[in-house]
Amino acid sequence: MNLKMQRKIIIIKNASFQNIEEAEEYVNNNYDKSFDKSIKFIDDKYTLFTKERKTKISLKMIRFIYGSYLKVKNNVVRLEIIDDIINLLDIESFRNVSYAIFLSDRSKLASRIICGIYGDGKIIEDYVKSLKKEFYPRSYYVYILALNKNKYALKLLCDTSLKSKIESIKNAAELALETIANRMKVERYELDDLLVPDFNLNKNGERIVYAEDKEYKLTIDDNMELHIMHNNKELKTAPKTFSKELKSEITFIKKEIKNIVKSQRDKMIYLLMNGRKYSYNFWKSVYIDNYFFNGYAVKLIWNLYDENNLFLTTFRYLTDGSFTDYNDNEVKINENNSISLAYIKEMDNDIIEKWKKQLSDYEIVQPINQLRVIDDLEKEFYSFNDEYKLSKLKNFVNKYPFNEYYEDYYTIDGYKFEEKVSGLALDISTSGISRDNADFGDMIEIVLKILNISENNKDLVDRFMFGCILMLEYLRTM
Repeated sequence: MNLKMQRKIIIIKNASFQNIEEAEEYVNNNYDKSFDKSIKFIDDKYTLFTKERKTKISLKMIRFIYGSYLKVKNNVVRLEIIDDIINLLDIESFRNVSYAIFLSDRSKLASRIICGIYGDGKIIEDYVKSLKKEFYPRSYYVYILALNKNKYALKLLCDTSLKSKIESIKNAAELALETIANRMKVERYELDDLLVPDFNLNKNGERIVYAEDKEYKLTIDDNMELHIMHNNKELKTAPKTFSKELKSEITFIKKEIKNIVKSQRDKMIYLLMNGRKYSYNFWKSVYIDNYFFNGYAVKLIWNLYDENNLFLTTFRYLTDGSFTDYNDNEVKINENNSISLAYIKEMDNDIIEKWKKQLSDYEIVQPINQLRVIDDLEKEFYSFNDEYKLSKLKNFVNKYPFNEYYEDYYTIDGYKFEEKVSGLALDISTSGISRDNADFGDMIEIVLKILNISENNKDLVDRFMFGCILMLEYLRTM
């Protein structure tokens, strides 16, 4: 494969089809007979229907979809002519069939490409796991995944760029995400927020689905539990009329929603660390319009700035769509404002107390300890220099995106977490952890440092240290 070409992620555009008959005519006129040999692993046991589930599509069309991607295998390409065909199909059954084809023989390149570009949910989970153990060259398959347009797939790509321990996968994921950010015309650091999947739920955590012309509502409660409603009554199980695909999706959503909310809590700590400012419209699209972020807008305190970037006040979002300050007065916000996560050291004591009272009055529990009063940040930070069981230390560095470092591969010298926006880093050095002989019950002494302080980020050191303390508390509570 031409690896240089893989860095150029391409989308090839074509005219769209009006109906399945036009697509069939195109396939018949452009079908390469070599597909009958190269794609012979796909036979007529696989059944696919059009979007209305009334017309069965031909084996020839399925092979054309796979064969078209096999012909361009030496590039990282998304073919819009194939998108146009797939848009005429029942997408859930297409994904299920493509996954079944993949599972029947995981070695087939065309099958891997189709799953990477068009898969979602558990298909993509399997794909990402396969990057570590069976897909080579790994970077090629990472770039293929970057062509997927589903938020869940791209969220896993973001997670891979942060947490993968395999250098080639991590670097390829980061390069692919930069390309995606450029294509979407957003900053790279903004992309992670935009890619939090919403599973087609509205900002109230609701989604309407249909089965045999009956309307059902999927709804998420405050405990992140999914419920199925019909005629304002909760159903204990999914109706038998729900398709296999819809039942599978509901099971997947139930599993994933708590993981998503948990991972976003950690992102709030990073946001507190770096003091990043959002435009109001961007902030709204992330923290109000996406249900899984909506709770953070309600439970956290935010800074508001005017069009000249001058601080105005702190505020909180209310579930009725309005904004309030610490005195419970309404705050007006418009598209010229910008917003950042408030930091306690930048608030007066009386304002802190008013916010604490308001949160208590409304029985709001914050997802992070944003209003924790720490008199001496440095003293509290360095109090974490101590001995910890190796099992605890490992759990901690695996929870957050730390990278291990070493001179001799067989002895880990420490771990480093680098906050990408500020460039500041938390260093955890050890006296050496043997990969071969260390036991999880061993006590490991750690020494903390903050690295990469410069003229550009020195004003963020206190924020960063405060965020590190919120992270390090996990070491003591595990």
